[in-house]
Amino acid sequence: HPSVISWSLGNEVIERKEIRVVQTASKFKAVITALDNTRPVTEALCAWDRDWEIFDPLAAQHEIVGYNYMIHKAAGDHERLPERVIWQTESYPRNAFRNWKLVNYNSYIIGDFVWTAIDYLGESSIGRWYYREDKTIPPGEHYTADPKYPWHGAYCGDIDLTGWRKPVSHYRELLYSPETVDTPYLAVREPDGYHGKIRVTGWGVWPTWESWNWPGWEGKDIDVEVYARSGIVSLYLNDELLGEKEVSEETEFKAVFAVPYAPGKLKAVLSEKGSTRETVLATAGEPYALRVTADRNILTADGQDLSFVTIEVVDSEGNICPDAEIPLSCSIKGNALILAAFGNADLTDEDPYSDAAHGTWKGRAMAVVRAGYNGGSAKVTFSADGLKSDNVRIKVR
Repeated sequence: HPSVISWSLGNEVIERKEIRVVQTASKFKAVITALDNTRPVTEALCAWDRDWEIFDPLAAQHEIVGYNYMIHKAAGDHERLPERVIWQTESYPRNAFRNWKLVNYNSYIIGDFVWTAIDYLGESSIGRWYYREDKTIPPGEHYTADPKYPWHGAYCGDIDLTGWRKPVSHYRELLYSPETVDTPYLAVREPDGYHGKIRVTGWGVWPTWESWNWPGWEGKDIDVEVYARSGIVSLYLNDELLGEKEVSEETEFKAVFAVPYAPGKLKAVLSEKGSTRETVLATAGEPYALRVTADRNILTADGQDLSFVTIEVVDSEGNICPDAEIPLSCSIKGNALILAAFGNADLTDEDPYSDAAHGTWKGRAMAVVRAGYNGGSAKVTFSADGLKSDNVRIKVR
């Protein structure tokens, strides 16, 4: 947070239960506040044991006390130490609503940091979900002794490696910043048994997708979730009304419908205060083309400037093909750019991120291009067998 100086100490150091950690924190704080005394100081504290209260002397070194996964202790601590200002400095993604309520209804709890905002390389397989029938990777949590190869990253983020916002990200925004959400959000929970019986690990959430492509599941129920702050949600499949539900805090700002699957157009309409807003998910057809977009089209020739290029597999009507796993190749024409990385969000994908060929996952991939030291214009082209290719032009100056 820009207005807070923070560091993680009690969670990471072996001696966190010893008096030395209090002395270290005091020294750190003295150095920091000597440089900048305009902001409060905080620290992430964690205790998996039952002796949380022994951290009181360490907590007292800070203006704001960070609770890693320990927010259930906040109410009792507030009675013991009513002057303490608290926030949760790590939390499980699945507890989004519960944690929002704690922040919203307790003035002494000022915020919640989920672990984590974005997927990352390392801490392999934390946040994963898996299929019970899959015997190639040992079951269980990331911290068990059994290696989870080819997992090589963490899937606990609200946002994946390609920048795609998972449904939990949209839900969290609705909780904390409802004024920024203009339309209801529509997502589909993967049916248990579609690819296998689903098991979700501690930092994970149920696999939920912006997809209405479930071939082979016709006539069987799929849970459809609609996120909205208030009002009446009407759900339609191919213009046939399936049902209406009210959303509110009592429903955790969700309307959930069990829908017998049929391909077509799924539409959620939110009626609130005399107005209506809608969101549509359509069944995608066969892959037809690649769609390429860059977050920046003008870079500086400093050898460091980056552009993140998203590649999507779309059907003939421009719908993303949500299950497309298609090999891609990348070529760059011009000497103003180099390919810095190329990959997708599948953290079990064994292809390297450093070459010019990579596949899509869930219909998406991302490339990172970096400016060199020469000005000019570069054409970045992506192609796949049998699909219409696409490109983006980037200027370096």
